[in-house]
Amino acid sequence: MKFYVRAVVLLSVLIEVQVGATSCLCPRPWVPFRDYCYRFEVKKATFKNAEKLCQSYSGEIVDSHLVSIHDSEEGTFLTMTATDIFDTSDVWIGLNDMHEEGNYTWTDGSAYEYRHFADGEPNAAITDEDCIYVYLVVGTWNDSTCNDLNPFVCKRPQWQWANNCFVD
Repeated sequence: MKFYVRAVVLLSVLIEVQVGATSCLCPRPWVPFRDYCYRFEVKKATFKNAEKLCQSYSGEIVDSHLVSIHDSEEGTFLTMTATDIFDTSDVWIGLNDMHEEGNYTWTDGSAYEYRHFADGEPNAAITDEDCIYVYLVVGTWNDSTCNDLNPFVCKRPQWQWANNCFVD
C-alpha cells in the first residue's frame, strides 16, 4: 500500500512540475507549441506597428517577432488557435516583401521554406501589397497593403523566465 501511495504522490509532483514548467517557459498570455511561445494580440495594428509591439516583448536572452510559420502543423496550430480568439478573418504573420518585390522574408530572419498561399496569391493586385496575413476562414495566406489594421501573432522561443519556475 505504501508503494501505491508513494507512486501517486510522485505522479502528482511530476504533473505539477510539468504544468508549472510549461507556464514558466511560456508565461501567460503566451501559448506554448513545440519549442516556441505564441502571443495572440486582438488589438489591430499596421504590419510595422505589430512587428514593433512584438519586438517590445523581447528580453535580454530571446527575441520576439511577428510569427514565422515553418510547416503545416504550425500553420494549423496558428489558424485553429487564432480562430478561437479573434473575431476577424485576417491576421498578420511576419512574412513580407517590403525590401524587394517577390523576395519574401520573415521578420525574425528565419528561412522562408514553407509556403501556404491561396490559389493565385500572392498577386500584388494593389500597389504595395507587401505584407502577408493568414485568412483564418481557410488558413491560407494572402498579400495585402502593410497599412491595413489587423490583429497579429507574436512568436518567441521558450525560455525559463524565473528561478522558481513551478509557481504561477
